[in-house]
Amino acid sequence: MSWMLLLSCAGKQVAPEPVPAAPEPAPDVQVHMAEHLVRATSTRDSVVQGRFDEAREGFRWIAEHQADDSLLAGSHGWRDELREVAA
Repeated sequence: MSWMLLLSCAGKQVAPEPVPAAPEPAPDVQVHMAEHLVRATSTRDSVVQGRFDEAREGFRWIAEHQADDSLLAGSHGWRDELREVAA
């Protein structure tokens, strides 16, 4: 009887539903955010390595950078808080 149950279940495999792919960000957004990552990483490294004049320049850029608001949908509060801390 267990063989019959096994055979009856073997043909009824349920395939997982496909997960919809996230839309790719526009190339200009990728370039823009990559620039932010490079600057933030460089600023962090300057602090860690004790190069505080370089770090101040990085923090100044973060505080004063005029970003395109269309790239920041939903993140204005975070941006404003980061600028305040960086200033």
